Amino acid sequence: MNLRDFELYVVRCAENGKLTENEHIMAGSRGLAESAERLFDFVDVTADNYDRQTLLEGLGEVLFYFVYLCEILGIRIDRVMESAARRRK
Repeated sequence: MNLRDFELYVVRCAENGKLTENEHIMAGSRGLAESAERLFDFVDVTADNYDRQTLLEGLGEVLFYFVYLCEILGIRIDRVMESAARRRK
């Protein structure tokens, strides 16, 4: 699956006419934070004995919510990457 296919998948999963834009942003932010926290907790607890498959799945959840927020906000992922690179110079 390439990035554009994943973006379309996220949009299909997230389509819910009952939510306002703000509710989508809140849901995406909450999902991203919770997914990142679960990933951190897993790495923290397992120390050096982490399972790569579990890490892969955790990163997938983080990616899902990251892409979800980008789609809701109308921000292209390449713009986020450029912004991050500029701030780290």
